[in-house]
Amino acid sequence: MARYNPTQNSACFALDYVLCCNFGSIILLSFFCHSCRPHDWIYHFWGHSFYFLGFRNSACYERWWEARKLWGALIANTRHLVRDTYVLSDSRRERILYQLIVFSNLLRDRLRQQTANPTQLIAYGTHPDNIEQLNNHINAAQYTLEQIQKSLIEALKTHEISDIVYSTLHHHVVELGNIQAGCDRIASTPLPYSYSVLLHRAVYCFCFMLPFSLGEIMGLFTPILVGLLAYLFLGLDELSAQIEEPFGIQENDLPLDSIVRLVEREILTSLNVPLPPVIEAQQHNLL
Repeated sequence: MARYNPTQNSACFALDYVLCCNFGSIILLSFFCHSCRPHDWIYHFWGHSFYFLGFRNSACYERWWEARKLWGALIANTRHLVRDTYVLSDSRRERILYQLIVFSNLLRDRLRQQTANPTQLIAYGTHPDNIEQLNNHINAAQYTLEQIQKSLIEALKTHEISDIVYSTLHHHVVELGNIQAGCDRIASTPLPYSYSVLLHRAVYCFCFMLPFSLGEIMGLFTPILVGLLAYLFLGLDELSAQIEEPFGIQENDLPLDSIVRLVEREILTSLNVPLPPVIEAQQHNLL
């Protein structure tokens, strides 16, 4: 994540200011109000911490769910192209469908910031001399869509397809580009750094101060309740941190390898060629 600089991010600075004033006012009012006991402020702090922690969890889950919808749309668009490309010649259709497989692999590698598998790209029609060019390209997935678009334009110019058919196929290519743009937006726009740091500190401070507020009420049972509450808060905090970046390889991230393999198998089934095996879960984790 990027470093937080309040002079460059006034929105995050304002959020910090509002939260600190909110917590500070609760503590001061609880201490100086005669109707409140000295430890009552911890319950107000608890409620507000839960509220903002729940907001962060919702924001992180929304990122995860949007990413899953985008990859679901990618699967749908590849299926549309598999059906609609039957109007093309067999050789051109095969070339375009192989490029679709390459696109899905390159998009996954781009989001996970990893290098493409040369053997796999060669198997799907990429010339060995172009492997290094793809790995060094600023946007290899976009380059692959350009090659698909060029092939469709060539088919239109040679009167292999009509302008109506071209518009239909072109629409699917545009949708694939929109899907990549949506994934890039999620990958390049994390939650505000200051917001995450402030919530981490609020949770740790709450867990540290909790025993002092519950000791008078719970007595010997204080460690048990403190442990349960700390587990709940720290667990929610860690869960939001895991799903904040949905394209990684952690247990709760999206299984991009399995989704890409599904695209490969469905396209290769249409081309009547041998299928690669289904990716199995390893230690209950599907990559």
